[in-house]
Amino acid sequence: MKKEISARFIISADDGKVQKVGYRLFIIQKFRGYGLIGPIPENIPHDGVRVTVRGDKETIESFYEELKEEKPEGEDIGKIKLSRLELGDFEVKNFTQEEFQFLLYGQLSTGISAILKLTSLNKEVKDNTEEMKDDIGGINKVVGGLDDKYGIISKTMFAEVGILILILLVLIFGSGFI
Repeated sequence: MKKEISARFIISADDGKVQKVGYRLFIIQKFRGYGLIGPIPENIPHDGVRVTVRGDKETIESFYEELKEEKPEGEDIGKIKLSRLELGDFEVKNFTQEEFQFLLYGQLSTGISAILKLTSLNKEVKDNTEEMKDDIGGINKVVGGLDDKYGIISKTMFAEVGILILILLVLIFGSGFI
């Protein structure tokens, strides 16, 4: 059996954040995958997360190296920095089920808040789109009057411009707003 040791290090980001983005759950998933034990990673001042684990040295070093390269998907975390890996024989307690549930509830509430904000933004975009459609309808009436004077060319050009505007809106906001 390999000798167990303890390790600690701090994760931070140069141009992003590692708190309130699900990073602690990500770290737990990773260290559990390596068979390591440890407490819930701790948020520390200045947007850092302190990680403490226990296991054999080789496994800890592999875990540490993987965290240099990987981060939770879908978050604006930026370039990751890890402090020097501190190895020793200090006490490390594994997290309890209650501590883990508390962390999960906190992450869920953060996620629900983000979803509510996105839903509100989506409604705002839809409302703005309806206003734009009304504006386009008004412009179309004006262009229809131009047809009497300049012919069908003005209406065709307007339709092409309208289609380009809608394509740009879909590219910017996604198809969910239409």
